[in-house]
Amino acid sequence: MKVKAVKSNKKIILLICVSSLIFIVFASFLLARGINYKSNGIKTYAVITKIEVNRNTADEDVTHDVYVKFEAEGKVIEGRLGTYVAGMNEGQTVPIRYMPDNPQNFTYAKGMFLIPVILYIVSAVMLLFIIPPIKELRKNSKLEKLKTTGQKIIATIDEVTAKNNVRI
Repeated sequence: MKVKAVKSNKKIILLICVSSLIFIVFASFLLARGINYKSNGIKTYAVITKIEVNRNTADEDVTHDVYVKFEAEGKVIEGRLGTYVAGMNEGQTVPIRYMPDNPQNFTYAKGMFLIPVILYIVSAVMLLFIIPPIKELRKNSKLEKLKTTGQKIIATIDEVTAKNNVRI
């Protein structure tokens, strides 16, 4: 029974580590993208022209596609925003950032760094949860190694002398 628990712990630890690594990579990608838009993008405001609501009856999932229109370098640009926030309405003005060399490349300017921060925090919490099982696995592996390779010594302790410069 104990062997199955150890194997199960190893699988859980591996799964949490891989999941945390995926979160960190995705958060890093989003952070780099946000930094790129923040440093190279031009901030402007767009008007929401249409919000499409898509309902999937099989799993009751609802998605929103937000379409916006804005002016960039004397041209009117229209496109899908890629972000929906509860409370968005048609005709509402929202902040965006677009790339000067390609105004069709734009993103919602609010909360660009919120999701990466949340993903980093979730990854840190996941990694904190695997510390106790790892300590337990290390303790058990040391004990098992001692049981298989160690020697049994029977002794009688006659005297103990504690010295200040020696630690046990």
